[in-house]
Amino acid sequence: MARKQSDGYFQLSRRENRIKMRDIFYCKSTTEEHKFVYTGLEFYEFMRAVRTPIENIILLEGNFVGEHSAHCFEVLKGKQEIQEFQKESVKEYGNFCFVDCKPETEQLLNAQEIAELLYLSHMFQPMSSPFFSTIDNHYAYLAHDDGYFGQLYCKQFHDFSEIITSKIEWYLKEQGKHAEPIDSKIKDSLLEMTKDGLLIDLRSMTCSSNQISIDLFLLGNETFASMDDLYNHYDVIISQCSWKGRLQLKQDKWSIKRN
Repeated sequence: MARKQSDGYFQLSRRENRIKMRDIFYCKSTTEEHKFVYTGLEFYEFMRAVRTPIENIILLEGNFVGEHSAHCFEVLKGKQEIQEFQKESVKEYGNFCFVDCKPETEQLLNAQEIAELLYLSHMFQPMSSPFFSTIDNHYAYLAHDDGYFGQLYCKQFHDFSEIITSKIEWYLKEQGKHAEPIDSKIKDSLLEMTKDGLLIDLRSMTCSSNQISIDLFLLGNETFASMDDLYNHYDVIISQCSWKGRLQLKQDKWSIKRN
């Protein structure tokens, strides 16, 4: 069994290697539900990737105590408070769940909507829909040990393409690698691949003077009792993947190649 350590690594029992959660990214999407189940993406990474900055949050579950409240929920209002909140170690909260909202709409929630929001945060699935017309939320963010397990509902399914590519582009920057932004065609392809369980192994990145390459895998309809299974049996899982390829930047042009 994988043992998760306080520094965000998993120690694998099958081999002497450590996988850091943020060094691989796995996502399985369900189009009809606008749902993405993933590991390897943290709250701050999500926040810097969204198309339109989130400026109001209804905190459904978490240990933060803010200045505002509505009904039984903490509410974070405005850019400054959101920026301060992003400094929080939300990973330590255990379950961390929120929805975004339009300004001042949180006070308009009725009893049924409050019940549905509570159900959403406790059951990690909506009673009917994860989107509420009263608050006009675009996202429902449901995480356990943030970065380890996440479930995100996006009103606009295509928004998640920005999250995937932001993850890759920032990783390259942090490794000191300059690269052209990933173009819309590749973004669309990566998003489509999440329907088949896309795994991006950022540790595999290789660089030369004119090329960057990152391994991609499709795990199909593989389901995991917990994300520990993915980390603990990583080598076996990718050896049995339905498709293997690579994301490649060559001569300033991104492409996806099958191995």
